[in-house]
Amino acid sequence: MKLRSNTIMLPLTTIALSFGLTQCSDDDDNQPSQADICSVAEGDILLGDETYPEGIVRAANGTVYIGGFNDSKIYKSNGCAGQAEILSEDEQLRDILGLEIDAQGKYLYACDVSNPTRSNALENPRVLVLDTANGAIVATHSLGAQGLCNDLGFDNQGNLYVTDSIQHGIFKIDQADLLTSSDSNEIWAQDAEWATLEGFSVNGIEFVDGYLYTSVYNAGTIWRIDPSNAASAEQLTIDAELTAPDGIVKESDSSILVAEQGAGKLTRISVNGSNGTATTVFADLDSPATVAYSNGFVWLPVSQFDHYFAAEEVDRNAFDPEFKAVIREVK
Repeated sequence: MKLRSNTIMLPLTTIALSFGLTQCSDDDDNQPSQADICSVAEGDILLGDETYPEGIVRAANGTVYIGGFNDSKIYKSNGCAGQAEILSEDEQLRDILGLEIDAQGKYLYACDVSNPTRSNALENPRVLVLDTANGAIVATHSLGAQGLCNDLGFDNQGNLYVTDSIQHGIFKIDQADLLTSSDSNEIWAQDAEWATLEGFSVNGIEFVDGYLYTSVYNAGTIWRIDPSNAASAEQLTIDAELTAPDGIVKESDSSILVAEQGAGKLTRISVNGSNGTATTVFADLDSPATVAYSNGFVWLPVSQFDHYFAAEEVDRNAFDPEFKAVIREVK
């Protein structure tokens, strides 16, 4: 099934590698190190069959949450290599993209969408709020009749920002309203350039040193916005081309890590004002969608969307996929 911009349909080549973030950006000083939690620091977090993982987030206590794009589940791990457990398989869950978690680790926020391959493609994009103690859904925030809720990120005031890659904009849910369901949210920020793109636009999002950073997938660009001014979006000038940038996570006050889904890479962008310098961290990943970071380690879901959204009608499992998130030390 093909899909096109501004309708239900978008090119499969666009869908094949798109979707995004996010990771909570608590200071590393408040988080246990990987060596404190795990006997073996690197490795794989194994997930269920047919998962095609997309979103990931690491809580301050080290717990890692992973969203299943294809199997309507959210997984929970202690952040170490091994088999993850299921946090929720509530019947309300559809296809899970970006994840975010509050600073206390009490509530998990998930982008819930209707997979573009399904008959009701892109209907009712929404944010689900789940209690991390039991996986129960405690609130739902609708982003409209049609779209693609892709990623989420908090600012330093506890307000939540949500990208929609089909509506080409960023929604804002005020901190005071997070636990109260809503069905009339409006786009908070939308640059004119995003809306001119065919296919997916704004994707990953992360708050770093006073700015919201967002990736624009089809343009291969990174933008930043001052949360006090929705009209302040500006594109970073970066010294390298990015290929389908997806999830973003804070590494430091002056650097972000970006999952380049189209290139199979994790890239560091050192930021100086509106300029950025890109360096490759890893270049051997299979469609990395999002990324979590803490104390020199990253957690990366291996989405394998290049296989999931194959251009031809083929058996998605013919390539014998292993559904997992990889844990690696950043050098």
